[in-house]
Amino acid sequence: MSDDAADKPPVPKERSPAFPYISLDLALERARVIFAQIRDHAQPREVVAKAYGKPVTSSATIQTFATLLQYGLLENVAAPTGRRMRISSLAQGILNPHAPDEKVKQALRKAALNPPIFAELWEHFGDTSGLNDSLPLYHLTSERGHDRDGAVFTDRAASEVLRVYRATLSYAGITGSANNQPLTEDDAEDVPPPPKAKVGDLVQVEIGGAFLLQKPKRIESTQEHEGKLWVFLEGEKAAVEMENVIVQEEKANPGLPPVRELPPANDDVEEGWSEERLIDDGGDEIKIRYRGKASRERYEFIRDYLDFKIQRLTKKPS
Repeated sequence: MSDDAADKPPVPKERSPAFPYISLDLALERARVIFAQIRDHAQPREVVAKAYGKPVTSSATIQTFATLLQYGLLENVAAPTGRRMRISSLAQGILNPHAPDEKVKQALRKAALNPPIFAELWEHFGDTSGLNDSLPLYHLTSERGHDRDGAVFTDRAASEVLRVYRATLSYAGITGSANNQPLTEDDAEDVPPPPKAKVGDLVQVEIGGAFLLQKPKRIESTQEHEGKLWVFLEGEKAAVEMENVIVQEEKANPGLPPVRELPPANDDVEEGWSEERLIDDGGDEIKIRYRGKASRERYEFIRDYLDFKIQRLTKKPS
């Protein structure tokens, strides 16, 4: 290698500005997966990644979170213990099955044009229908650099931006010419968020970022008191504020056990013993008590015993 070559600085790798790597419909599906796990509670990034089902450091997680943030489906929240993330009210409104069609349409339009690069393309080219690809591609790879300090896209990235942009506008039902302007903050009204947990849902209680229940429990009833909604869980004497409840599994069966008073707590469990209580479909209380702590082997033994009893009960007489 010559001295001249050695003195030359390394050529920086060509890098494009940030843009959503998936279209809005796919982003909403990812938001739906996360919302099903953590609802609208702000959680640490690691918890949100776990809800998404991938490691927090994986490239898929990093890209997905960045894209959801650009669409406005995910938002950062400042907390005393550090930054947290949650599914935004905009995303909740779109995912709400009870939201009026017009509200959802407005929210979809807002989300579709939230990414800065999409708002820019909309301002210059509208939905790009009838346009030769060379026009928006030239803007992305060259023209925009004159006004944006050289922030242009590579050819490959520009083609991907245009593809995702068109797919997003198509999904959101946005059409129009370059004379159309992006939505302002006031253009899309607040969409009603999805309902909170309901009777029969399997829930966990989260306060201060920590889960309080050893395992999720079903909601037996709800009650409003002093302007707040409270939840009564099976086997628990004290009520919990609805805002601290996180749905783990929605009620599958539309039929619910009859609403009844909570059973009194049994505080006389002998030392060294464990007791579990559950409510059957008829609203009756069932107790299981055993010595020691819960384990896989113990539950398997209980299951085998119950299977044996069921066989005895269903065995036809000779």
